[in-house]
Amino acid sequence: MATATTAIGSIQFEIPRQSLAAGETAEFDCLIAPQQKIYGAGLYVYVAGVAGYQIFQAQGEIGAGASGRIRVPVTLDAARLAEMTGRGGAMTASFHLYINAGLTNSLASPAVDLGMTALKSRLAPQIGTVVFSDATGAKAHFGSFIQGKSQLGVSAPVTTDPLADDVGVASRVLTLNGQAFDLNEGTSLGAPTAAGTLAWSLTVVDSEGLTDTAAGTMNCLAYSPPEISSLSAERYRAVIGDDGTTSYAAASDGEHVRFTLEGAVCPVASANAWTLKVAHNGATATAYSGSDGQEISLENDRSIVSSVVPANERRTFTFTLEDFFESVSAIVSVEKAGAYFNIEPYGVGVGMRAQGTEDDPAMDVAWPIRARGGIQGVTIYSEDEQPTGGIWIDGRPVYRKTISLGAMPAGQSKEFSIGIPSGSLGDVVSICGMVQPDGGDYWLPLPHVDTGSIGTWGIKIEIANIKADAKISVGMGSSRACERGFVTIEYTKNTD
Repeated sequence: MATATTAIGSIQFEIPRQSLAAGETAEFDCLIAPQQKIYGAGLYVYVAGVAGYQIFQAQGEIGAGASGRIRVPVTLDAARLAEMTGRGGAMTASFHLYINAGLTNSLASPAVDLGMTALKSRLAPQIGTVVFSDATGAKAHFGSFIQGKSQLGVSAPVTTDPLADDVGVASRVLTLNGQAFDLNEGTSLGAPTAAGTLAWSLTVVDSEGLTDTAAGTMNCLAYSPPEISSLSAERYRAVIGDDGTTSYAAASDGEHVRFTLEGAVCPVASANAWTLKVAHNGATATAYSGSDGQEISLENDRSIVSSVVPANERRTFTFTLEDFFESVSAIVSVEKAGAYFNIEPYGVGVGMRAQGTEDDPAMDVAWPIRARGGIQGVTIYSEDEQPTGGIWIDGRPVYRKTISLGAMPAGQSKEFSIGIPSGSLGDVVSICGMVQPDGGDYWLPLPHVDTGSIGTWGIKIEIANIKADAKISVGMGSSRACERGFVTIEYTKNTD
């Protein structure tokens, strides 16, 4: 607060504002502490460049030794302000305390500089040059903004009345292509949603309610993302005709691949460069490129991938079409080559290509196997020794033999020869079989042992002197006899 002092008391006052134009009112809030009773307060206001002063008064009784507030409204006369040679002048005032009810007798303070400017009139805000920018760099590259892609920014400098420091910009509203943005709120303009010549306007309002407007247009180029609308691939092989000419025919076992592709890149100011890349087998290469968008139409193109794609390998190709802004990908695969019967150096394939390698030769069958006569050593059981075709963990072949037990009384056992020379039996890989006890009511898997209320009965199988005497001993428990049974043994031989 500022202070003015008279002979009978002090006056503290708030300066309401820094500028006051003709016809406007500013109210001075005065806190007064008089030494004798007063009946009001007043201001004698002087304006530089204007002869004399204007008197402004307000009634309000304040007793001696007390304190109170009196608000004095000040409204400058336009006719008097018209005397100024310039548009504004500094304001000073002498504060008065009135000692009579008619407010004609007063004691005054020395003149005080109010720090205010009196104005004949106020100036409306002025909009400077409005400049739009693009944070993506697209405008710098293409020379224009791009629909849906440019991230717009705007610079819109505004100057307010230079004689009124207390006047600021209250609002700045930009309208672009029919959409309004409050610049004072920091609203993002985003990307233009349309192409063509877009109209814009800017309206600025200052804190006194005065306005200014600016308008113009901006050019925006159309854009759409790249697309791959169709993509296919097929294996092929070269065919040499009787006349020596070469043609290329689709072949499921071909070791080269050709592609058919339809796509498009949007042209933009002759500057939307693009590339078509293909990735496969861990590598990426550029197949085609252009300096500006265009329609792309490839049919049975053999140049994209010229390397061999082995017939026994499934291969996936990823095509990527990329322009200045975006990219799009599409994937296509070729399957392993098919075959009815295929013979290779390290394998045989039935219903497919052979998959064997030098280190792992193999026969591969893609179709279900129907062994109508059985598979010797696998599904055929015989009382003669059969090679199973299996290999034990030590690398030796596995053999199989089935022995018929016949009838055996309870508590008896029998020995059965495996039928190989003494000492030739290697490892016993497995033993299995079934026994039908007397009465024929059920079959027991081997071996089986049971202790019940009717006495002990069971089945016991032993191979005596495994490494020397290749015999199987089968015994029945004391309670049950054997009507018939079978034992199958799988084994290796020391002689292998």
